Parts: sequence; structure tokens; C-alpha cells
Amino acid sequence: RYTNDYISSINHHPSPCEGVTCVASVFKVEFPCEVSQVNALPPATNVHELRPTDVKVIGAIGDSMTAGLFAKVKHVLGLLPSFIDKKLFEYRGVSWSVGGDSGVTTLPNLIKHYNSELTGYSVKTGKEGSKNAAYNFAVSGAVASDLLGQAQLLVDRIKSDNLDNEWKVITIFIGGNDLCAICDDRETFSKENFYSHLVSAIDKLSELNKVFINLVQTVEVSKVATLPTLGCTLIQGLIDLFGTCKCVNQGLSKEQNEYKEKIIEVENHFKSQLPERDDFVVVVQPFFGKTTIPTVNPTSYFAPDCFHLSQKGMLQASVSLWNNMLEPVGSKTDELLVDQLVKCPTVLNPYFYTHENSDSSVNSLGGVPGGNDAPENPLTTGQTIGVVVGTLLVVAVAVGMTVGGVVGFYFKNRKPTFSQYTSLSKAARV
Repeated sequence: RYTNDYISSINHHPSPCEGVTCVASVFKVEFPCEVSQVNALPPATNVHELRPTDVKVIGAIGDSMTAGLFAKVKHVLGLLPSFIDKKLFEYRGVSWSVGGDSGVTTLPNLIKHYNSELTGYSVKTGKEGSKNAAYNFAVSGAVASDLLGQAQLLVDRIKSDNLDNEWKVITIFIGGNDLCAICDDRETFSKENFYSHLVSAIDKLSELNKVFINLVQTVEVSKVATLPTLGCTLIQGLIDLFGTCKCVNQGLSKEQNEYKEKIIEVENHFKSQLPERDDFVVVVQPFFGKTTIPTVNPTSYFAPDCFHLSQKGMLQASVSLWNNMLEPVGSKTDELLVDQLVKCPTVLNPYFYTHENSDSSVNSLGGVPGGNDAPENPLTTGQTIGVVVGTLLVVAVAVGMTVGGVVGFYFKNRKPTFSQYTSLSKAARV
């Protein structure tokens, strides 16, 4: 289980990154999972059995949030050279979904606890297509219509590197820049076009074998206009003035919700269009769906432009994405929680969740690393389930009810609990 010192450190000590200066070590959370038992299980034979251990390749497409723009810039003056070349300030190595710099928590670095041979993650800085960028083909300023081109580059690169027969996790995050422009051009950035561009990009990615796609819900960019500092108010005014995000000061809840609905439709589209593929899946990860600014030191989660994520914000997004992947479809957290614990695969549920394996999951991956203490948690072992079902059988016969009715009603209405993973601090989101 999580150590008392680990829990106490989150409960009773302020984050060391609350001030204006931070060092790299504070952007890494403790990894509490027992790895060896999960790694000892048989390798995945289909995408619904995919464990972190099986993943050999990681990649991503999207916009500046995935490119890591400004993530490590500390002061407003540090933004000035970006007017010459923004690519110098894309800190891809700390990108939440695909960065692999040492000393930070990112999705690749979490997976590397299980498979040290993971490849494709970006490091340090560099523009898309560079050696450092690796399989991070996100482009700052990109909108949904740019995804197809990025997907083509990613597919070509993976195939040229002879990695198509390895298991891959590819994360797609887009929509922020579309929302930034939608108030000026509602036709180009319509929900219908947004859907079409996503489908086209994922169609291209489906040319690859062995792919688990994270389709991350879009964020409501206008929420950053609520950052409660004069400096951010002035900076966001400049962002609006220079056209970087003309709609940042307009409420976009309606438009974001429409995009969110289309993202769900994209997931359903591929579930119905590719039913024969057992090596390809699209799973919506909704943690960015509810966009709320943290109440404690909110600007620390953002770069000095008060728009992009800081390295601290990247950390929260990394853990949220990992945790979403380990939550059953239909029970995923749809908000970005601050200082949440890292979830662990267990021997009973060692895989990333899809629509198929979520239906047969025993529980929601309680906070028991590696499953060592699983018998202490109700309904976490096959024996416990057997007792429950057996009891239901007896009751069914006794009262003249059908066994199928009892068992069906029970499992239809039972919802997995997440008590062991509830954030130890008050929920706040970015």
C-alpha cells in the first residue's frame, strides 16, 4: 500500500513548487506500484489485454500543449525571444503525454517502470520532426485540420523504424486553438468539421498494427481568463489583441461541450467501424473535460503567458492521463485533480481499460500496488466473487427468483469504488 510517509507528505506539507522557483525534482511524484507481479503475467494477445509492460512505442499528435510550449519558462521576460522563434521554447521532454526527460513524471516515464525499452518519447527541446522530438509530432498552433498531416508523419516514421509490429500508445489532444478561433469563423471550426478531421487522422493511424489511442477531451480555453492576477489579465489582453487566441475572453462552454460530444462520437465510430480489429482501439480519456482553475496558487500551474501549462501543470496532466487509462470506461474521472495519487495496475486488472474489458473488470484498480493486499478489499478476488454469486444462487432458489435476474441486476447496478484513490487534497482542476 502507499506508505504513511507518502500520504503524510501530501496531506501536511505544501507543494515545494508553490513559489516562483522550482527545480526539476519537484515535478516527479512517488511511484507506489509493485511492478514484478504484473510483468510476470502473459503478454497481451490483443489490445484489450494490453498492460504497461507490453507497450514498446509511444507517440502523440496535437498542438502546443503536447509540444510543451513555454513549460519551463519561469518569467514573463523569458517569453520575449519566442517572438523570434517559438520552437526554441517547446520543451517536449516534459510533455505530459509523450515527454521522457529524466526526473519528471510523464506518461512515458510511468510506463518505463514496466518496460525500460520504451521508445518514441521526446526529450529536451526541438521542433516536430527533430531527433529530440522523436514521435511527438505535435505542432504549436495546430488545429484539428492539421491532425491528418501529423498522423501521416507519425505512421511513416514508425513504419520506417520497423516498429509496426510492436504495441503502441498514441495520444491525441486537440481543440484548444479551434476554440480560440471559433468566434471569428464558426463554419471552419464547426463541430462537424472537428469530428471529420479527427476521424480522418485516426483512419490514418489505423494503418498501423497494435495501437491503443488515447483521445483526450478538449479543454475550455476561456477558463484561463479567470486567472485572478493583474499580470494575467494584461497578458491575456495582449493574447487577444495579437490574435493568438481571439476568443480567450469569451465564454466557450457551449462550444467546448459540442466538441466533447463529437469526441465521444469519434470513439463510437471506430468501435462500430472496426469491430474485427482486436489490435486497435480508441478510448476517450475525459480528465480535461471539466475545466476549472485551481483555487490555491492557480498561476503556478501555468506558464508565464497564463495560457499554456507550466511544468507543474504538466505533472498533474501526466498523472491524470495515466489514471484515466487505468479506470474502466464509464467510470473515468472527468476532471483534472491536483495532487492525486498514482494508480496501479493489479494482478487481477493489469491492463489499460477499453470498452470491452471494462465490462468484465472486477473492480476499478484499487490502491493496492501489484495486488499484494487485494484480499482485504471486497470483490477483488475470484474467491470473493464466488462467495457472492453462490450466496445469490441460494437466495434465488429460496425465493423462487431466477439466478440470471439476481446476478444480472447486481452487476448492472454495482459501480466500482475509488475510495483508495480519492485525492488527499481538496479537488481542484486546471
